[in-house]
Amino acid sequence: MQRAWCATALALAMVVLADLKVSTTNVATELVVVPTLRSAGSARSAALDPAIKAAGELPRLHSLLVSHRGSIILERYFNGRRETTPANVKSVSKSVVSALVGIAADRKLLVLDRTIGTYFPDLPEVKRGIYSTGNTHILSAILTRATGKSTWQFAQEALAKPLGFSLQQWARDPQGVYFGGNDMLMTPRQMLTFGEMYRNGGLLNGRQILSKDFIDDTFEPRGRSRISGREYGYGWWMREMDGRQAYYAWGFGGQYIVLVPSLELTVVSTSAATVGEDRRDHRRTVEDIIEQFVVAAVGS
Repeated sequence: MQRAWCATALALAMVVLADLKVSTTNVATELVVVPTLRSAGSARSAALDPAIKAAGELPRLHSLLVSHRGSIILERYFNGRRETTPANVKSVSKSVVSALVGIAADRKLLVLDRTIGTYFPDLPEVKRGIYSTGNTHILSAILTRATGKSTWQFAQEALAKPLGFSLQQWARDPQGVYFGGNDMLMTPRQMLTFGEMYRNGGLLNGRQILSKDFIDDTFEPRGRSRISGREYGYGWWMREMDGRQAYYAWGFGGQYIVLVPSLELTVVSTSAATVGEDRRDHRRTVEDIIEQFVVAAVGS
């Protein structure tokens, strides 16, 4: 269902807001609980050997995981990383906050057609949209007011626990609101589980965590990048990969959760999130590996 441009749900990706002053203090001491996922035998992953070879040549790459039909067929870590090493997923955080908004709406804690002014009357209503990290930070503040819990607490209870893991705390602004569009910490396995939940229409291990209706709305185009021309929905990007429709959460430096529903495929990659002259080339190479050596191989 198409929503108004100033609706709360759309605000998570499409509202112009003033720059926010934020704290850079991270709290990241909690142990990570990694869910157990089914792994496939080596015969099924042999077709991905070219992906492994290409990935191993990237000095910024930290992980590459592939799940096909609910089974992990590739899980590799690079440059000293392990499966328990959390990644700063950068703007993948926007996709997580989108899910939290959907869960809050499913629980009737907020209404998607309400405007931002319902929660923050002093903020101006805006009808023109643009991708911005400030948007999802405002949504984090809205979640805090609507649920009566911090964004991290609500994420723990409503998302992480049902998915079988625990989220580390991440950075907050001076008012104590957890960043809504940046700096969440997740392991690659947690990212994979989150992606599998979306790919399965919000269902995981027999439990409906997020409504399928919200996910269907999420994957409706709401705007288009002026730079890449790619479409954006409720916290997820959209493009074709090897001729198939793909949806992906994307974070600075090469953090990806890629869904290709027609192949029952979920792909995760994490990379160094630091600024460097090679980061753009690295990001493009990671996308090429996923498209040419994973999606094409699984779809052949």
